[in-house]
Amino acid sequence: MKEYCKQYQKPILLALLFSLICFGFFLTNHTIGIDEETWILENENSLLWLLQGRFGIQFLNFFLTDYGRFAPFLWDFLSVVIWYMAGVVFSFALFSRKDNESKIVPLFFFLAYFSSVPFVEGEIFAFSQFNLQISLGMLACSISMLLLCGNFERKDRRAYVLALVLLVFSFSIYQAYICVFVTVVVAYCLTGFMCQEKNLWKKTGVFSVVCVISIILYYAINLLITFIIGSAGYLFENYVGWFEETSIWKALFLALANIVRVSFGITIYDETIYGGIVIGIITISFIIWGLFRLFAEKTWKKRGLLLFYGVSLVCAPFILYVLLGTYKTHGRMLLAIPLAGAVELWLILTYVKRVFWKQLCIIISSYLLFLNARNMNMLYYEADIVYQYDKELANQVMYDIQREGMDYHKKPVVFIGCKEMDPIPIEEAGTIGGSLFEWDDGNNYRMRDFIQTLGFELLTPNEAQINEALALSGDMEVWPEANGIKESDNVIVIYFSEPTEQWYSVNGVQMN
Repeated sequence: MKEYCKQYQKPILLALLFSLICFGFFLTNHTIGIDEETWILENENSLLWLLQGRFGIQFLNFFLTDYGRFAPFLWDFLSVVIWYMAGVVFSFALFSRKDNESKIVPLFFFLAYFSSVPFVEGEIFAFSQFNLQISLGMLACSISMLLLCGNFERKDRRAYVLALVLLVFSFSIYQAYICVFVTVVVAYCLTGFMCQEKNLWKKTGVFSVVCVISIILYYAINLLITFIIGSAGYLFENYVGWFEETSIWKALFLALANIVRVSFGITIYDETIYGGIVIGIITISFIIWGLFRLFAEKTWKKRGLLLFYGVSLVCAPFILYVLLGTYKTHGRMLLAIPLAGAVELWLILTYVKRVFWKQLCIIISSYLLFLNARNMNMLYYEADIVYQYDKELANQVMYDIQREGMDYHKKPVVFIGCKEMDPIPIEEAGTIGGSLFEWDDGNNYRMRDFIQTLGFELLTPNEAQINEALALSGDMEVWPEANGIKESDNVIVIYFSEPTEQWYSVNGVQMN
């Protein structure tokens, strides 16, 4: 590994610089988005991660944080760098084999693309409360793969055990790392096939056994934790689709259709793929390259294997969600997409031999990286616009409360409905670009937590106080009108809009 980094020092450093440029605005302009408002001022232990089956995050939080509270900039910077380091380890595991050494240019594009997909890293890194932990999970997954790849000749049992432990640890941080490991195994087989490596099926068998044992161990540990403290039902309730649709065939169709949707960057209804055009172009380019390679192979056996590995590489990032029968996937769940795309790019740039076509591929790939860098910075710039809006709105609300002589230290503030932003050309990516005063149609707990990040300590209303606020809001005008604020003996009311059914649900009160 040391010699590998020395040999490819230039592309590794250049790709790291590119990655930091992609996250330039993110690293220099801290914002507070959806979910972050709860964690940044956390002052008591939470079992949330354990309840969600992510006991690895809970373990890391014990050593890295106070009650799960994150450190702005430090967490973000480390997460970007550690994720990139995982890419370097993956590249070593995949491309340092005797007959499959990488060239400088393909390696640069592999590393640069791996660490610059807005749809995935852009969204997952926005959650500062666990982006560092997520990156450590990716690094653990990559080291596990490296240990397995380097142990085929030595057959050191300790290496297998360590690889197993790291893989379980990775799954315990985020279940989506199952897809990452499957994807890197497929990539290993495809790159090995291209250089005519022997014993691929035997090696695949070892990978598969380790993966299956890791999954069993992870779920066994999680089952024990669930037995002791309970479960939030997070995965089953939100992402198991077999029982949600009218038939299992419809669930399967939607899960498979989701592969096409994401792989080609297709927007369906309001489900957008931020920066999806880059993902789509790489997928199409890979298919074209694969077809040419398919016809170039001289035997049907090799054509069949190439087709199998190629299709598997495109589908591998989605394997867990197909098994769950769900199409409900966000960028933050599809952690294997950057790896699959990076491998596809590497294969194209490595095995296109004619000078003209290779130069054309390099030019197009460079442009795609530019689009990733542009989209990543635009994504976080747009998030900052929303953050500044939320700050201004929160400060104005608190100014009006104090101007009216109302004491928010003695009475809780209840927000009725939500405050929608004026229409501006901002494309939401998951939770990024969503206003805290609009999310969930008006979540009082999110609004309260966010306002507290600005230095105002608000009391938490109970159900009776929220119901009282509802009763008082009947003749109120929409804030910031003069009658948009009202006070009783027990509560301060801010009226934003007519409450929806979702508003009642998230705020824990019954509809009349």
